[in-house]
Amino acid sequence: MARRDFIAIFSVILLACGCGEAPPFDFVPVSGRATLDGQPLIEVAIDFVPKAGEDGMAGPRSYAVTDADGRFELELSRPAGRSGAVPGKHTVFFLDKPNPDAKNADAPDAFLPTVPEKYQAGVPFTVPTEGTDAANFDL
Repeated sequence: MARRDFIAIFSVILLACGCGEAPPFDFVPVSGRATLDGQPLIEVAIDFVPKAGEDGMAGPRSYAVTDADGRFELELSRPAGRSGAVPGKHTVFFLDKPNPDAKNADAPDAFLPTVPEKYQAGVPFTVPTEGTDAANFDL
């Protein structure tokens, strides 16, 4: 077998085996609905920030933007393109809706006052080990 053929076959085997480390965290699906006084929070960013476990590791953040009914499905900040969140305790932040009429992101009117300030400071939520479709927040 020629050296070139060996390198080609070895490369295919490495790709098939998926060399490289797998993430040290499990990810589970998380979705739900956010409302304020019973009305859906529309186009509000939600940020799930995991708390560090006993091993001192917290895992990646997860985020979503609510739809017209206040529903959301979390995506991981890393690895990009994966949905879900790490199981365990989180602090959940609700961020005001961007103002489409603002001149720039630093303008005083860059965000519409959608979420009361006390919820922007974060609320606790525990993501179960099996995931959930009931991560509902009635603010």
